[in-house]
Amino acid sequence: MKYSKILIFVLVSALFFLPFLASAQEKGPRIKFEKTTHDFGKIPEDKIFEYSFKFINEGGAALEIKDTESSCGCTEVKVDNNIIEAGKSGEIKATLNPIGKRGKIKKTISVMTNDAVNAKITLTLIAEVHGVLKDHPQAADESIFSEKCKSCHVVRGEGKFGKELYVADCAFCHGESGEGKSASALNNQEYLTKHDAGYIKDWIANGKEGSGMPGFSKTKGGPLDDKQVESLVSYITKWKKKEKAFDTSKIAGKYAVLNNLQSTHEKGKVKMTVYFDFYCGHCFKLYMETAELVKKYGSKLEITETGYPLWEHSFKPIEAYEIAKDLGKGNELKEKLFKLVHWDKMKVSTIEVLSAAAGSVGIDPKIMEGQLKSDAKREVVLKIASTANRQYDIKGTPTIIFDNQIKATDNSIPNLEKIIESLLKM
Repeated sequence: MKYSKILIFVLVSALFFLPFLASAQEKGPRIKFEKTTHDFGKIPEDKIFEYSFKFINEGGAALEIKDTESSCGCTEVKVDNNIIEAGKSGEIKATLNPIGKRGKIKKTISVMTNDAVNAKITLTLIAEVHGVLKDHPQAADESIFSEKCKSCHVVRGEGKFGKELYVADCAFCHGESGEGKSASALNNQEYLTKHDAGYIKDWIANGKEGSGMPGFSKTKGGPLDDKQVESLVSYITKWKKKEKAFDTSKIAGKYAVLNNLQSTHEKGKVKMTVYFDFYCGHCFKLYMETAELVKKYGSKLEITETGYPLWEHSFKPIEAYEIAKDLGKGNELKEKLFKLVHWDKMKVSTIEVLSAAAGSVGIDPKIMEGQLKSDAKREVVLKIASTANRQYDIKGTPTIIFDNQIKATDNSIPNLEKIIESLLKM
């Protein structure tokens, strides 16, 4: 009886306070998006896409965007204003970088707020990415087994096996010797170390969504029977060389071992590759600090700095850097562009600014202007970035790779020195 009275009291109290609770919630912040999903449709790999998710604070108090988190490093998020007053609007800008992606992709963004009802909202970006093949645009949208395409991708391989079948059906995209063309290189030790025969067979027979590779087996609508698929697997796997595995257990510092890749380590030397974006503040900081490493290790340390575009406006300055390297002025222009962006707070994405910057380091501005206007290095930049993304799973910049296999997870100079000194002892 005593407990029944207590229960009744609790229930009555709850009913009494509910209107006040509801009233308090109505007075709080309320976020409402126009839409939470955006589909870019079919997009090329060589462009970076942006979309703004617009919202309004329908509540009676200030809304705070506490944090945002993307599901993948290829998706950047920018919030112009973290505090939105009652009745005011805001937007969350999302940038999708499809470099290295293929087929249908879906990326999400988590938005954390002080809205008591919608403390966490998920925004979604959808796209279908296709590669960019110069002088062969129909490949992006048509099945290679269609009437229009089968003369190149089906007919030539009929009744063939092994090497002859590979040359007939695979070389068009992967290169006659497996060196890679519009599709990835198969005749490289990094790929063959990562993928066994079963994996390669599955890709050939069934394809894979997101890769641009269709299933070639008859069960998937392709032209090949089981024996032909097996003959391709046998031919491709023979390219693999038996090499002694590199022992990474004695390396100090914070890093990840890319076991899918073959180490290029040479005794007494270290190769350090840095992927950077001119608009990345952390990249500029590392660039300024790299001189310490060069001074300390000299010729024992080989540093390669490679542009990786995070945003659409990053392409042109990185193209200019590639042009400058061909003209023997890569380091000079790299330093100039970094300082223009981070010291002078200038945007360096226009041909006019880049040509002037080139002139200031001894490059003929007209040569730079002409090559930038013709997109002379656009495909080069895209290919470098696409390959790096597939191999090293780049989530952002700077990304630092040592001897093709060690990926730094802490880009501070003390950590990099630990890794370098460990590798020099091996």
